[in-house]
Amino acid sequence: ISTEVVDQQGDVILQDGMDFSYFLQRGWFNYEHKQGAANIVGCPSSVKSVTVGGKKATRVEGYLMTDKPLARELLQTAKAISKAELPRELGFSVEGQVLSRDKDNPHIITRAKILNVAITSAPVNPDARLEVLARSLMNGEEMENTPYKIAAAALDCHPELRNPEVMKALHDMIGKGSVGYAEPAK
Repeated sequence: ISTEVVDQQGDVILQDGMDFSYFLQRGWFNYEHKQGAANIVGCPSSVKSVTVGGKKATRVEGYLMTDKPLARELLQTAKAISKAELPRELGFSVEGQVLSRDKDNPHIITRAKILNVAITSAPVNPDARLEVLARSLMNGEEMENTPYKIAAAALDCHPELRNPEVMKALHDMIGKGSVGYAEPAK
């Protein structure tokens, strides 16, 4: 969703200075920076520090609410772009509050509080791409009525299952036959 490159507005956001706590607890993915419930298309589940081209970057994982027509439209657009092998992608744009800038170069944002992230057709950061998310969702859609599709749906409804300790405990319970129709799962 962000990298330490000069964006189209001439700014650089230092990745170590971004505070994602609000975004992870209460923030949303929205459509094209538009506010209001009608434009909410998903929410984040995690934010990770990574590198892109040797520069610090930030990656987000989350969910699109594909029951909403706007979220489905974004997914369909991402799939169509990929299928047509166009040299373009949907992207991300961080929204929030600039808390401080470098005193010697005001184009360097040293601290920012991220509130929401827009999914947009015109990201100002050329590295903020939706490509990975769109591809993982496309693969899940193509596995209709398979165990993978059922597992993906279970994870969407119960993200706590992504915890390896919870998954191990579930596997242990299944292996011992203690989960099933005779005894409700905990």
